[in-house]
Amino acid sequence: MNLKEKILEGFNKAITYNSSVMTPPEVILWPDPEKQWGPVIENLQNTYAALFVLGEYQPEKLTGPAIWLKTVIAGKLSDSSWDQTLTPVIYLPGISKSQLKDVSNLGLELQPLAEYQYTGTFFNQYNGKEWTILAFLINTDDGLGLNIKQDSSTKEAIIKSLPVFFEMDITAFSAPVIDAEFINGLVFPNTIPYILKWMCTGDEFLTKMESSLKETFVDICQSRYGFIPDYKNIKEIALKLGRQGNTWKHVWDFYANSPLKYPQIESLLREAKPDDMGEGIFSIPDESWPQINEERETQLRSELEKLVKNDLLQINNGLNKLYDQHKERKKWVWTELGYSPLITALKYLRGLSESVNKPYPSASLDEIIQFYTKDGFYADTCMRKAYAAVKTEKDKSVIRELIQLIYKPWLEKITEKFQNLVIDRLSETKQHNNTEQKEQFYLFVDAFRFEMAKEYLPLLEKRGLKVELTHAFTALPTLTSTAKVKTSPVAEEVNTASEIKDFTPFFNSGKPANIVNFRAELENKGFQHSIKKGFDPEKTYWVEIGNIDTRGHDEQSEMLKRTDELFEEITEVIDTAIESGIKEIKIVTDHGWLMLPGGLPSSKIVKDLTVARCGRCAYIKEGVKTEFTQLPWEWNPAVYIAYAPGISFFRNNEEYAHGGISLQECIVPEIKIQVEKGELVNAKLSSHRWVNLRCQIETENTPDGFLIDIRTKYNDEKTSIVLLTGKAISGNKCNLMVDDSAIDSAAFIVLTNEKGKIIDKTNTTIGN
Repeated sequence: MNLKEKILEGFNKAITYNSSVMTPPEVILWPDPEKQWGPVIENLQNTYAALFVLGEYQPEKLTGPAIWLKTVIAGKLSDSSWDQTLTPVIYLPGISKSQLKDVSNLGLELQPLAEYQYTGTFFNQYNGKEWTILAFLINTDDGLGLNIKQDSSTKEAIIKSLPVFFEMDITAFSAPVIDAEFINGLVFPNTIPYILKWMCTGDEFLTKMESSLKETFVDICQSRYGFIPDYKNIKEIALKLGRQGNTWKHVWDFYANSPLKYPQIESLLREAKPDDMGEGIFSIPDESWPQINEERETQLRSELEKLVKNDLLQINNGLNKLYDQHKERKKWVWTELGYSPLITALKYLRGLSESVNKPYPSASLDEIIQFYTKDGFYADTCMRKAYAAVKTEKDKSVIRELIQLIYKPWLEKITEKFQNLVIDRLSETKQHNNTEQKEQFYLFVDAFRFEMAKEYLPLLEKRGLKVELTHAFTALPTLTSTAKVKTSPVAEEVNTASEIKDFTPFFNSGKPANIVNFRAELENKGFQHSIKKGFDPEKTYWVEIGNIDTRGHDEQSEMLKRTDELFEEITEVIDTAIESGIKEIKIVTDHGWLMLPGGLPSSKIVKDLTVARCGRCAYIKEGVKTEFTQLPWEWNPAVYIAYAPGISFFRNNEEYAHGGISLQECIVPEIKIQVEKGELVNAKLSSHRWVNLRCQIETENTPDGFLIDIRTKYNDEKTSIVLLTGKAISGNKCNLMVDDSAIDSAAFIVLTNEKGKIIDKTNTTIGN
């Protein structure tokens, strides 16, 4: 029950009569001498389509002078449309009941309505007084029966805030005594984002605000936060934010949780930073000021540059010491904004140092593969993330040196061990290949390295999908031309006595397994190979995405920053497939790769002595002697391929490479994704309506606790543009406010369960 419903209920009570002794009232007169109800009359008209208003002639709004009202209600005019099955209500702003009863003194502007006080009835209190907003809220019989403090500030707050709480359920008024502070809180349930927005935009923010809301906002700023929103004093107000004292600590925490929404705050804090940071209980938090973070980053770079001149043991100890000194900055807002790349890199350098110092088994091929897939891969992850964190050449230079000192020796040793085991036990590599039945939906992700798959797996699990990650031993050499076809459903169509041509095998049909013939073979097996907007759950698919390999060759170590792009691309295809009714998906790839920022070591091979050469492998001409290891080609055991030793490359100055033999190149992921029937939820978004920047959302069959968000990218919660923090669904309803900078832009309304799994989504245009 809410105030609006109580008023509509009051209309029905007003026309209640004893039919045996009375005729039905012709109209309901609603006097309002203080004009308190004016802001919600249009709202009521949308529900009660026979609500007229005394005022200037506006027939489309059922508004006009007394003589027009009299004539329209009598059915003599047709220049307005209203529901004649309802008893007409005439709202009389600025008119009291006693004024109408004094017929002898009524002016011409009211005389046509005088008769209605006899043929109609009044909408007023039981004691005959006009309904004020306060009276309706405290009345226990016909109103909401609330306990409201009746001081002047509370009365004023109630009148100003009427449009906001007019349709709020009575449960929103859950306080022993309702005062001005409580009412203001209903208008601005979380004032903090409005304060931050004002700090970012200044007076422009206030000029766009309705006058009543502006007054409430100013009152809250003054009473709770000790300032008047006057932009002339913005430096002093920014200092309050930076000091984080009392209620400003909540403002700071809100800003630190969503700093990208308030980009101007950084420059305000820069200008407001005091020279004296204080001491003891009077000290000002260091975390508030971007200059201090920059000083610490410069200091950290200098310390890392000194560290690279030491031996490996001193480097490891130094990393731990530096991490302890700087780790508090991980929680600072400047790290969230990407202004602390070195502390982020330091976190992963420390993890890299710990990982490469773990002992690994090398007695058997299976043992070393099991080590890598359970623990060893994390060294690759830490290397990638450490380098991806830094942006400037100064930072990259020192991180490259540390990676060369920490990661390179481990990579060389474990690769040498792995190569020796592969050479000695080549037949065992076949045991690591998956020979399961053909799948309905293959998602081929180019050069999807195992450690990247391990990072991506939790993102799938968070969405409530059933996932299983296994590994396979790719084809040798680890090149797309050789390995891609092996992981596909047409591998059995490849001739295992193929003539070698640029490391590309031939199908049994005699055609080379190039992209055109590969797709033709897929079609022969009943597989669709092109990406479409949707998929048919009755068909089988081979879908190809990703360009990590191309990026690696073109961009070298800069490719390490591309992981998030790849994850988004994978997620988009998976979501499309699941929405289309696909129940099972298998992610496969062709090969992994080596990456060493600063450059891989090189091995010399005479080009004229090779038939074909590609990075870390070569097909050497018949009869030529070589010291390089040679192993049978995957598609013809009579053809031998030579491999670069260790992590070396057959060219100079390369950071990215594949084609050789290493755990990173040979051990590839396979991910099975299942959508279980029990996970399907019937909840869905049913409707949404924008009122300026507030979105009123309704859902169906939604359990309490499910969440609503509005995002620019539906599958990325970091792109949320919701201004307030409350997103929980209750009773299939939710109201969300968004930042006004998003007005008229496209977005997605997203319904998720408690774990963040997307249940439903819909497109929207902010404000429309």
